[in-house]
Order: sequence, then structure tokens, then C-alpha cells
Amino acid sequence: MRVVNWREFSEERGPPLAVALTIGTFDSLHVGHQRLIRGVVDNSYGAVAAVCTFTQNPAEVLGSRPFAGSILSLSQKIDKLEGLGITLVVLIDFSTDISKLTGKSFLDLLASRLDIKKLVVGYNFHMGQGRDTNARELVGILTGSGTELEIIPATLYRQEAVSSSRIRESILRGHFVDVKNMLKDDFRLDLRGVSIRRREGGSWVRRSEIGQILPRIGEYRVRFLTEDREVSGILTVEERQLSWQKEFAGTEIEIRFF
Repeated sequence: MRVVNWREFSEERGPPLAVALTIGTFDSLHVGHQRLIRGVVDNSYGAVAAVCTFTQNPAEVLGSRPFAGSILSLSQKIDKLEGLGITLVVLIDFSTDISKLTGKSFLDLLASRLDIKKLVVGYNFHMGQGRDTNARELVGILTGSGTELEIIPATLYRQEAVSSSRIRESILRGHFVDVKNMLKDDFRLDLRGVSIRRREGGSWVRRSEIGQILPRIGEYRVRFLTEDREVSGILTVEERQLSWQKEFAGTEIEIRFF
């Protein structure tokens, strides 16, 4: 899989690349997102299966609403996209300049380097300044453009639509079985790039170094993953730190909640 920053990609020469594309933050890559990915991978055009996403969550950058943290780290998101069959990820550094583009202008920007044969979005898709462009408006924008548009309906879990905000709330409440059912995976805390500090009998990390959402203060049954093993244990989430009372021969890479 190729991962490229938009700035670099936009400077490449040659004709636009034929792609089947989906666009979004994909903060959790939940079961609904996975349906979008399948619509891109299983395209009938022989086009490159591509995702355009952001290095940071727009809500975090704009401060437009409370943001408790990402569900996936960027590294986890890229790994999962590859596992789902995506072959090109275009990363955009979300900025105030990008946020001022209308939805149509943003599509025009992408079309300068991408020949979008198929675009797949969710029923609740929005993009552009002030979320000015939704899925229904895309129909009008793309009519006559040669781009096939597929709109994926809501995916339900327990009679309610699956969403990243719903998954965040479940993580906060410690409802990790529900989280797993909506993600089709355990919630995993990515420790790559985090400074793990050692002390007698255990380890700890500063909470401020964790960019992902965390459950409420308390103790949780987890599994610690290193390069060559997976070990059960207890993680203590405190106001300023996360700690565990185990020592490992290797370095902890992930903490898996279940």
C-alpha cells in the first residue's frame, strides 16, 4: 500500500490516477466505514482502491465541538486500511485553509490529481466549509461528471446506527463488548512513540502523551502486546497517568481492552 501526503502527491507529474475513492476522517473504521471500504475495493473499473483522509481529526483542529480523543491512532488507521484492501492512502494535513473550502472546491482539488471513477460515501456524509455539502448534494455535483456515486445506508447495532461518537461513549463507559461489535476488533491503545517509564514492579505513561480516547478513571482488564507476546493484566487509568504492575522482557506496543 502506498501512503502519500497530499502536498507531495499534488506536485507529481503525469495524468490523474484512476481511483475508486472514499473520503472521510475514519476515526474508528467501524463496521459502517468498512462497508464504504468494500465499495471502493470491489469496484468494476479496475481502478486503484483509494482513501482520502486526514492526519488529524478536523474537530480537534477547529475546536468546533468537544473532542475526547481519537479512537484509532494514525498508524493504526493506516494499518487497518491496508488490511481492508486499500492500496492508496492520501493524507491531508487538515488546516484552517482546507476548512474554508466548499465541498465542491475540495472535490475539484482532488480531481486535479485523481480521476475519480467511483466515489463511495455514507448516508450522513458532509464535507466543506460549514459542512456545506452532504451526500444528496453530491448527486447534483457529480451528475454528468463520469463519476459513479454510491451512498451507503446506516449500519445498525442494537437497532441504532453505528457511529464514531457512539463508540467513543461506549469506550468512556467501559462497554468494550459493544465497542468490539461495532469495530469488529478490540479497542487498542497505541503505545508506539509514547515514552513508557519504568519503576519497581511496573510501568506508567503520562496521560497527556496519549492522543486516543480513554475510558473513565478506574481499573480495567486488558492485554498487553509486545513484539512477541500477549499478556493479561490490569491497567489503572488515573487523572494524569496510566499505570500497570507488570514488567515485560520486550516493549509494550499496544494495550487491548476487552
